Amino acid sequence: MNKKVFFILAFWIIVASLSVFLFTPDLYSPDNPLPEQISRTNKIILDSENSIIKSNGIWNSPENDFYPVNNELVENILSQLKQASVYAAKRKINVNDSIKITLEDGINQKLELFIRPEKEEIIALYKKQYYTFSGKINIPLQPYQWFTQPLFPLSDSLIQTIEGVEKDKFSFSDLTFLQATKENYFADWDQKQIYIKTTDGMKLYITLYTQNRSYWLSAKMDTTIMPTKDTKYFIDDNNFLYDGWFFEIPQPIGSKLFSD
Repeated sequence: MNKKVFFILAFWIIVASLSVFLFTPDLYSPDNPLPEQISRTNKIILDSENSIIKSNGIWNSPENDFYPVNNELVENILSQLKQASVYAAKRKINVNDSIKITLEDGINQKLELFIRPEKEEIIALYKKQYYTFSGKINIPLQPYQWFTQPLFPLSDSLIQTIEGVEKDKFSFSDLTFLQATKENYFADWDQKQIYIKTTDGMKLYITLYTQNRSYWLSAKMDTTIMPTKDTKYFIDDNNFLYDGWFFEIPQPIGSKLFSD
């Protein structure tokens, strides 16, 4: 074989090898470094203005006066990420137009997650290496979705008495909130009272506040003379989530509640 033929064959072998490398799926990563890094996570940066941190075993929001987020939700997401099969990308991945969430640990190491909802895809960047996760992992894309929603564990079918709003015009079981604060900025805002009593023994006192098309509420929970065991347990165990707190609710919901 002359040199010319040899170099031509070598060239095409290299081209074929590169083609196989570039166009085959990413490589499964048996030495996956992500679970260990995820296990050390104690802060999750949701966007440029919102984060959640783990303090004394509980996840909460610093931007919301450390109001607790949905602890079970956060732990489940981290567990799914740790257990998912991971594939190392053979080249840099274009993550433009992705939603970025960053997992940080106590020694300033971080794992960046790039989420593409339309493709149901999560890409990770860790120490300059890109990875992809297999399977579907649902990560909330809006900061308020990390809180336990809805605001009240209240079944509309259990409402026995309601004052301040017509019973059939609003579903309290779907009431979401956007943020929370311990600061009372609302003393001089327009106010409205709503009272609810349920058949399982809960009394709920809601105060609505509005100013300049912004709507907030506060709530106090109590029991009737003969509540069910579940109702009494819930109020005793969760009253700290309402006592002294103020919650922003979406403008369309607030407007509807205030106008009824």
